[in-house]
Amino acid sequence: MRGGFPSAPAESLHAPVIQAEPFGPAHLNVQAQAADPGSLLNWTRALLRLRQQRPAFAQGTLRLLHSAHPALVAYVRDYAGETLVLLHHLSSDKPAFNLDLSSYAGRSLIDLLHPEAPARPAANPWRLNLDAYGFA
Repeated sequence: MRGGFPSAPAESLHAPVIQAEPFGPAHLNVQAQAADPGSLLNWTRALLRLRQQRPAFAQGTLRLLHSAHPALVAYVRDYAGETLVLLHHLSSDKPAFNLDLSSYAGRSLIDLLHPEAPARPAANPWRLNLDAYGFA
């Protein structure tokens, strides 16, 4: 089997199929990924469900937030009474970021990727840390 495409002739493939573990098709395949709650497949499915449940990800207004750090892209999406603050860290460093959320004073921030985490007040400035290439 070639990663789920057993009938494709080897010469028609763009590159040879990786056979070595941990990336070979015997280990890294849809069946194994579906059975692993922490797999990339299940993470992607969870993100797609979240996007479907929250129309503000794709609709409504988009407003960029000022960040003093050039590697942080921060923006707000508003739609149908829901406000999302989205953060993308585009570098390998791990600095602390400050965001001005004064226009959201009195509101709470809920981490949609970790809903079990307690809500945090939208303090000003809001200080956060993101992993290298992290997002929230």
